[in-house]
Amino acid sequence: MMREKEEALKAKDLSTIEMRQTFEVLRGRLRAGEGRSVNASNGSLPFLMQMQSARMLMFDRERDSMLQSIKKLQKEVERAGQEKEQHDAEMRVLLVEMDRQKARMEEKIGRLKAAISD
Repeated sequence: MMREKEEALKAKDLSTIEMRQTFEVLRGRLRAGEGRSVNASNGSLPFLMQMQSARMLMFDRERDSMLQSIKKLQKEVERAGQEKEQHDAEMRVLLVEMDRQKARMEEKIGRLKAAISD
C-alpha cells in the first residue's frame, strides 16, 4: 500500500511538473504574442507616418499644381486686359478717323447743296 501511495505521489509530481511546463510554454507564447502585438503597433507607427508623409506629398503636389494654374490664369487675364486696351485704342483711332471723314463728307454735301441751289 505504501508503494502504491509512493507511485501515486510520483505520478502526481510528474503531472504537476508537466502542468508547470505546459503553463510556462503557454505563458511564453502569451508573452511572445504580446511582444508581437507591441511590435506590430510599433511597426504600424512608421507605416502610418509613411502614409502621412505620402499624403502630405500628394497635397503639396496638388497645391503646386493649383499655384501654377493660378499663375497661368493670371497671365491670361493680364494678356486679355492688354488686348482689350489695344482694341480700345484702335477703336478710338477708328472713331476719330470716322469723325474726320464725316466732317469732310458733311462739308462736301454742304458745298454740293450750295452749288445746286445756286
